[in-house]
Amino acid sequence: MHALFEISARLKNPDYRLTMKMSKALTKSSPLHLDFVPIDESFFQNYYSTDLPYIKGGDLIFLALAHKENLPLITEDGDLRKKSSSIGVAVYSIDEFLAKNVPTPHS
Repeated sequence: MHALFEISARLKNPDYRLTMKMSKALTKSSPLHLDFVPIDESFFQNYYSTDLPYIKGGDLIFLALAHKENLPLITEDGDLRKKSSSIGVAVYSIDEFLAKNVPTPHS
């Protein structure tokens, strides 16, 4: 659920320049797919590592999951990008990820 708050906050930002691009990337045939992960004691035991760099608690959730599961991390947060890269997590800005993974519609 934490991710939904992160996504909602970003999309509500009036200065966010990708809102239109995001809405065109998400369609009925290609919706946003989310897998919910309970953030509980079991999650902490499985994903937390003292090898992870210091970062804010909310960001640490995403970093720990991406690191352990070898998943790419998509973020606009400069500190999270830097810390993710430092431990080998593939990290992209939203623009970078969309350019790499969302086909451009034919005009």
